[in-house]
Amino acid sequence: MITPLDIQTKSFSNAAMGYKKAEVDAFCEELLRDYEALYKSSNEANAKIKELTKLVDSYKGMEETMKNTLVVAQSSAEQLTASAHKEAEAIVSEATAKSQEIIAKANERLASLTGEYEALKKEIGMFIMRSKSEFEVQIKALEQSGERLQQSSI
Repeated sequence: MITPLDIQTKSFSNAAMGYKKAEVDAFCEELLRDYEALYKSSNEANAKIKELTKLVDSYKGMEETMKNTLVVAQSSAEQLTASAHKEAEAIVSEATAKSQEIIAKANERLASLTGEYEALKKEIGMFIMRSKSEFEVQIKALEQSGERLQQSSI
């Protein structure tokens, strides 16, 4: 994966009748800023996803602990079992609801980032197509100029 540093340190060679260096530099700077923001956002999202995954695992661990507690409570007494079972169900429901909410938020963020990524891919593709078209027009113009030069006489 290209990093912001790769973009920042990329240099292009000079060529006759090439693009204006200032415009290319300005575009590269803008691309670098946008890419850095996306790169940081992606890293933050990945960190948040890891954090949320740990939290979900923690809730799953709590759920498992509660199930074990229910088994012990059942063997102790019938009344205690009924009371503990109701309490455990409420806690499990709450933990499940919270974990589903966390997962839903993480999935929404992932979908958002995926949409942004796809939009950027599309924009880059369009940029490449436009650039290619412009290059082809320039090449045709140069070929025509060369032909005219060959056909002209002094």
